[in-house]
Amino acid sequence: GDACPIEGADQLLASSLGFTAKPGSTFECTALCPGAHARVLSDSTLNSTILCRCRSGQGIGIECADCPNDTYSALKFVDGHYERQCLACPLSSTFRGETAA
Repeated sequence: GDACPIEGADQLLASSLGFTAKPGSTFECTALCPGAHARVLSDSTLNSTILCRCRSGQGIGIECADCPNDTYSALKFVDGHYERQCLACPLSSTFRGETAA
């Protein structure tokens, strides 16, 4: 479900359902939840760590990179933001043509 309260947020919250990406982008971003008592206008300098996440690979916000061989990308929610981490492939599996130890 969405992190946005039905009655409106009483603090600034990022919507968990509105993530979209521009074509060719390595990250996707969402909007703020509608406010219960106020309307917030923002520009692109608003905290991209909270409002954006990597589509694949590893990283936080808009700072994304590919995972190395024999790892896969996992999306985690850490300290109020989404973070992609590269985790080792399970034994006897491979990714990008390399065999795991």
